[in-house]
Amino acid sequence: MGMQMRLSLAIAVHTKPEILLIDEVMAVGDGSFQGKCLQRITRLKAEGTAIILVSHDASMVQQFCTEALWLHEGKVVAHGPAGLVVNQYMADLGTAAQLRTGENRFGSLLLEIVAVRLLDLRGIPSSEINTGDSIRVEVDYLATQPIRFPIFSVTITRADGVVCCTSNTAAALTVPFAQGTGTVALQIERLDLGGGLYYVDVGAYERDWGDTYTTGTFILRIRSPEDEQCVLRPPHHWEMKGPHALQTCWPAFTAL
Repeated sequence: MGMQMRLSLAIAVHTKPEILLIDEVMAVGDGSFQGKCLQRITRLKAEGTAIILVSHDASMVQQFCTEALWLHEGKVVAHGPAGLVVNQYMADLGTAAQLRTGENRFGSLLLEIVAVRLLDLRGIPSSEINTGDSIRVEVDYLATQPIRFPIFSVTITRADGVVCCTSNTAAALTVPFAQGTGTVALQIERLDLGGGLYYVDVGAYERDWGDTYTTGTFILRIRSPEDEQCVLRPPHHWEMKGPHALQTCWPAFTAL
């Protein structure tokens, strides 16, 4: 079935349709295949093709759609600009929501991520932090059979698809064995990103990245005291010298 869906999607995106309907098929295939399809869809959109995307992947809806319609049990929950509707949808899911098969997790599920918590500098679950604050990503997993040397990864992506930072245990922490329940955590001492909406993608993979066990996406909003369109916002301040200098200006941060 998976190969049939891949073939159907490949044929669809390599034609020149006036209207392209995509119904939850981007979950199939490896990253390379998905990347090629997304590039082609982007070109079709630029050429004027009308695209109707049916998906639980909020980041994809945000990236490709100008308007979004959120349905729940056949009823309209929200309709409007994609960014606003996606924000409402992700906020409704909650940062520590239980992952649901076929909705916001994918993979073979030999090793399942059953819960993810985003903790602020006080150790309290939160979907919002100030720029420059620390953040801790805790991942609860369940392995129903012995898994040797699994890899856990965390990637933070801006709402427009820009990858801001990524880390995995293969580079920093050897996990020799996983069976039953357990928890791994990534502690980021300072998250110096510009203000805005971000996605935290959490995944568990085979030791050689050959198999995706499970993945999940969670929303994170970063507050900034200034309206700056940037990815990186390192600690900084402005100074002025000369006869007209009155004071040194330090950006003020609002405490949580």
